[in-house]
Amino acid sequence: MDAKRCGRSDSAPESITQRYENARSELAIASLPLVFRDTTIRQLRHFIAAALALRDACHHNSAPERPLDVLLWLRRRLNQEAKNPEKAELFRAQCLREASNVEREIATASVTISQGGLTILE
Repeated sequence: MDAKRCGRSDSAPESITQRYENARSELAIASLPLVFRDTTIRQLRHFIAAALALRDACHHNSAPERPLDVLLWLRRRLNQEAKNPEKAELFRAQCLREASNVEREIATASVTISQGGLTILE
C-alpha cells in the first residue's frame, strides 16, 4: 500500500507515545531468542540495544517507566541469563560483562537523578 494514499508520510516524526510503544515491541521481539539454549552473542547484543532504546524512549514524562527502571530490569535479566546453566559458558560470561556495563549506567543515572546528591565510588 502506498504511504501517500494512506495519508501518512514515512518522514513524519514519531510521536512520543508511538516511539515508546515501538521500543517496547522491539524489546519483546528481541527477548524471544533468550528462551532458547543456543542464544548467540549477536542476539544478546540486539536484546541489549532494544532495552537501551526503550530506556531512551522513557526519558519523556509521559512514559509509564523511568529510564532507571529499564536499566535495573536489564541488569537483573542479564544476571539471570548469566546464572542459567543451560547456556554456553561464553554466553554467560558475556552476560556478566554486559551486566557490569549496565551497572555503570545505573550509577550514572542515579547521580543524575539525585542532582549531585550521590557520587560514584570507583
